[in-house]
Amino acid sequence: MKAKLKRKHQAGDETISKLAQLYPRAFFVFEQRRRPLKVGIHNDLVAVLPWRVLRYALMHYTGNTAYLRALRTGAARIDLQGNAAGAVTADEAAKAQLRLATRKQATPRSKQQIVTTALASWQAHKQRKPQRKPNIRVWRS
Repeated sequence: MKAKLKRKHQAGDETISKLAQLYPRAFFVFEQRRRPLKVGIHNDLVAVLPWRVLRYALMHYTGNTAYLRALRTGAARIDLQGNAAGAVTADEAAKAQLRLATRKQATPRSKQQIVTTALASWQAHKQRKPQRKPNIRVWRS
């Protein structure tokens, strides 16, 4: 499962690099330069790249922390040429802030905590006795 996710991540990065070469005013490899994209920009990009390739790349691009921080109420959205194409609404900005807040709450566990939890779980499993079915015989006459 992790290998498949890693391949998707790499494919997404490669696609973002390709988009940055094709549209240098809209897509940026350097995460801190990312700006809000036009709503429905995927419809414009399907003419250039297949949807299967674009889907994960756009999820990766728009789910990036720097991109979410750029989604502020009233911020200009850009099209493929870098021109203004709408603005970020208050609802979109609130959703982005919510996603950022939930990310900050999730704290990764250290390796020691993971090993300790796994060891305790394994020991508890070993200490359990297997439940046996009662040996009941019915005598018929």
